[in-house]
Amino acid sequence: MPKGVDVLPGDRVEEDRPGTMDSEWVDYGWELLDRFRDDIDRARHMSFECEFGGGLEISWEPMSVGHGDLGMALVFSAADQLDADGGWDTVAMEHIRRAAASFQDGPVPGAGLFSGTGALAFGLRALSRGGTRYLRAIGDVESVLETQLTTALGVTEPYSGAATDFYDVVVGISGAVTYVMTTDAHRTALGDTAERAVRTLAELAVAEAPGGLWTPPDKVSELERSTRPELWAGYLNCGFAHGIAGVLNVLGQACDRGIGGPVVAEAAERLADLLVQVSTYANMVDVPAFLPLRSDHDGGPAPTGDGARYAWCYGNLGAALPFHNSRFLADRHPDMLAGLLDISGRSQTSLSLDNPSLCHGMAGKLALEREMLGDHTVPANVKQLLALSTPDRVFGFDNVQLESTVLDSPGFMDGSGGAAVALLSLGAPPDTLHCLRMFTGRWSW
Repeated sequence: MPKGVDVLPGDRVEEDRPGTMDSEWVDYGWELLDRFRDDIDRARHMSFECEFGGGLEISWEPMSVGHGDLGMALVFSAADQLDADGGWDTVAMEHIRRAAASFQDGPVPGAGLFSGTGALAFGLRALSRGGTRYLRAIGDVESVLETQLTTALGVTEPYSGAATDFYDVVVGISGAVTYVMTTDAHRTALGDTAERAVRTLAELAVAEAPGGLWTPPDKVSELERSTRPELWAGYLNCGFAHGIAGVLNVLGQACDRGIGGPVVAEAAERLADLLVQVSTYANMVDVPAFLPLRSDHDGGPAPTGDGARYAWCYGNLGAALPFHNSRFLADRHPDMLAGLLDISGRSQTSLSLDNPSLCHGMAGKLALEREMLGDHTVPANVKQLLALSTPDRVFGFDNVQLESTVLDSPGFMDGSGGAAVALLSLGAPPDTLHCLRMFTGRWSW
């Protein structure tokens, strides 16, 4: 595979590295980790009504990055990375074994980075201490991942449109590629498969609507139809977790490294230009969550109104990552990163950060703004994060889901575990913790 480039927009030279953060913030992160370790058996018996209703519940699942063992393995991987003699590897081992057993015994999940084979592989590598542990398990899981990825590439139909879970970061191809490229898996046979997947993503990105990355009416899921009826006629997802921003994060970094040839550069240019086109408002830049398939998406700005959620999963915070991680994209749109991260014209309420999570809350804002803007953002973000703490609850925070469902969970993606990791990360340079690379999507070479 191509060797790494010299310096990317997000790289930090020695003199840019941060000084010591307020020790109380980091200490509170460790207090939460102690609480998770001591009370984890209680979490396994806690379930919550799903925010989408319909009688669905969020219950403890071994392979869940949210409320489950795999998420806890990732949380404890941060502790092990920062305190190798603290016994956190033993704590994490119980969780990763439960996740692996469920993976082996249950139906094969998706390939993505947050919900599937890629997630388990990432958890194993995060706990492997530089590839010195879990080597057999990593190889076994990566073998499954390669089969899944190869199968997906073989059935890709660029002009038929796609459900987001086919290509997105959470479940699909972009997540599998991100796993490979953010870990040493890119040095294995998976590296070549991931390069093929990059080209496939590019081919999807250059296909015109209603094909490519657009989701046509027949591929809109029943859940989407029930929760977002306006999408019945098809749409393009613009978010990082499930949409084109996550794909762009892959394509832009591939361009920096010369992967995939002209179609990858064309695809990155097209997606970046589209995001700019539909996201520029009169007084700010704001990324919509979706573009309806039958809208005039080729003419004029996106509809004005309240800004989208300012989060990793949807909105400007996640959409900024491609322009931070890629020199190719930063050079093409030099003002986009600053515009996306400028929230001076928005109220705190309009940001919709009513919870502490990494996925769509203040922990994500804390970790990602520090990575993209610098340490000066930390004090205000920590203050807002800690204002959401609920010490009387079992796990220290209530994670409010869209002002409805409340989770008292130690989970990594959308629970207190993510908040704890964000606080722990302040004791090290940005982008140090392996588990946070899942959210930055920043390639490791």
